[in-house]
Amino acid sequence: MAREDEAPEVAFDRRWAQTVFQRAQERLALELAAQAKAEYLQELSRRVFHPGPAGPQWGELARRYGLSEGAVRKAALDLRGRFAGLLRAEVLEVVSDPTEVDAELRYLFELLASG
Repeated sequence: MAREDEAPEVAFDRRWAQTVFQRAQERLALELAAQAKAEYLQELSRRVFHPGPAGPQWGELARRYGLSEGAVRKAALDLRGRFAGLLRAEVLEVVSDPTEVDAELRYLFELLASG
């Protein structure tokens, strides 16, 4: 959502940043759904990307799926890494030079953080 005092170019970029993140999340959700432990990975994804008291806690996930808390935290780290890779892939599709990906990602994060 654009702010009243925001230039149209910045509002456009902010919407684009939201779209990039949403597309990466959708790609991750499709990947998770296709895996053998889809339910566990979906719950883990909710914990990673929507932390807070409403989501399952690390220990609860570990008990529910018969894993150690360390294994659950490692899976969460791997999930974050996969999401980062998907974000990079989304940005790589639109930049003219692959060396611009990191700068573009920083810009997207700034846009989202300031919105």
